Amino acid sequence: MNFHFKNKPVISFCISTFNRSEKIVKLIEEILKYKGDEIEVVVTDNCSTDNTALILSTIHDKRFRYFVNNQNIGAIPNYMKSMSEANGEYVFFSTDKDTINSLGIHDLVNFFNNNSSIISGYCKLDVYETAPNVLFNKGVDGLKNLAYLSKHPTGYFFKNKILKTLNVFENYSSIKKMGPFPFEFIMADMCMLGQTAIVNLPLCYIETMEDVKNIKSYS
Repeated sequence: MNFHFKNKPVISFCISTFNRSEKIVKLIEEILKYKGDEIEVVVTDNCSTDNTALILSTIHDKRFRYFVNNQNIGAIPNYMKSMSEANGEYVFFSTDKDTINSLGIHDLVNFFNNNSSIISGYCKLDVYETAPNVLFNKGVDGLKNLAYLSKHPTGYFFKNKILKTLNVFENYSSIKKMGPFPFEFIMADMCMLGQTAIVNLPLCYIETMEDVKNIKSYS
């Protein structure tokens, strides 16, 4: 499902998925509760063997774009693939097992529109009340506060035109080279290229401990 926006969306919510049909459809539907054309949702499916494709085929929204890989390329490469397909000014990554609150998207859109000099950062997880955002200068200031923290991948965002210059799929997909936390290396490179930020909005929530215990992780 591909749609070309007359105007570029502000945010591409990029989600990689594999065999989590019930969770992924809830996540997509929650994001799409936001009514504006400032967003798109990009999903790359790593050849799921459950009913993911069938369920996602029922979503009819011009802001939703769904790609199925020709073969299972592995979890980390699929993270990078989802971001590589983004059309928006900013790429926002989420795993398929977490939650994004649609009520927080308006404030995130406003943050990006009002802070165009910010080229990367992350939304703090499990925030229930809005708090001041924290901005960092290009270089060491951002590097020491944002990079190499081995963070959960949901909530990372990057300015797309700069992200594309890094060729993330080609350069950050190798687990032998990057380990299991490629976003840390992407963030480090982005910190050296421009201003960064930590955004404190009620937006992203990670899976519960009960889910962690009962649901297999494929990454």
